[in-house]
Amino acid sequence: RDTEPREPGRVPTGEFASRSGMITSSSQAVRLPSGDNLPDRTLPFPLDYLCCMGAYSSMITSGSMCLALMQFLFFIFGMNNTHWNVEVRTRNPFLGPNITNLVDMGAVHGPTVIDEGSWLRIFTSPMLHAGFFHMIINIGGFLILGYHMEKYHSIISMLPIFLISGTLAGLVSLLLVPGEVCVGASSTFFGLLGAFEVDVVFNHVHEEMSPWQMGAVVVFTVMNLVASLMPNVDMFGSLAAMCAGGLTGLVIFAPSHDNQDACRFWPETQLMAGITLAISVSSIAILLYWKVLGEDWCGACEMISCMDIAVWECQYSYAHKS
Repeated sequence: RDTEPREPGRVPTGEFASRSGMITSSSQAVRLPSGDNLPDRTLPFPLDYLCCMGAYSSMITSGSMCLALMQFLFFIFGMNNTHWNVEVRTRNPFLGPNITNLVDMGAVHGPTVIDEGSWLRIFTSPMLHAGFFHMIINIGGFLILGYHMEKYHSIISMLPIFLISGTLAGLVSLLLVPGEVCVGASSTFFGLLGAFEVDVVFNHVHEEMSPWQMGAVVVFTVMNLVASLMPNVDMFGSLAAMCAGGLTGLVIFAPSHDNQDACRFWPETQLMAGITLAISVSSIAILLYWKVLGEDWCGACEMISCMDIAVWECQYSYAHKS
């Protein structure tokens, strides 16, 4: 065991200081990120990020920031292809394109996917936003959650959350509201939110968040839920993404050693969560294959997915072709 005698008030130096994640100068010792050790933050985000750019850059740019940038560029390129044509506010309150252009950009659309076999849209839809306002509230919440969770989990462990939640959200949208054009960028936020809730329950990660960060998560969650009731954003897909993120988090996130009860039954918990995910995806895929769609047995699904009120108008012009 490598140790070095310390006198009161003396800071580590030399090889021991290097291994413990500290660098020293003539006047002070500064702790740098090493493993699970992160800089002590005395400034609120984003000021602490700007002041410690080198310490946080590898963490942020590795996952959440890169995905947010990809979604942003995907939307900008799509809008450029539509010559920046914006739909009227009553049909798209997010300040974005019309449903025809959204379909061209890769949105989930029942007839196009189920009847024409364009299943690639399941994977392109999670990169799409309905408009500028939708992009702001979605990426804002996503970055706050990603900023916090990537302190504890690598991007390799986060990727399954994005992929599984986005895929399941697209499948659920096709099953329950095949007549609605839906984008799926909200699935990245809600999938991460579901995994975050699992991490809160088993690892108490929220204790490391400042009050304003927790408040921001709540505000962005409410705004994204309200957005899910508007045209081109499916409420069922958002809730499915949150459930998928939570189940995936149960599979890949291990509880802390302090939580003895969770550790005792964790293998069984992982197995049940994995089985639930597999059964859910398989069942929805079978129903889609046989075209047992929500418009045949769930007449209220379209009204729940998009509430048609005076402020905006829901569009179901693309009914499933029987």
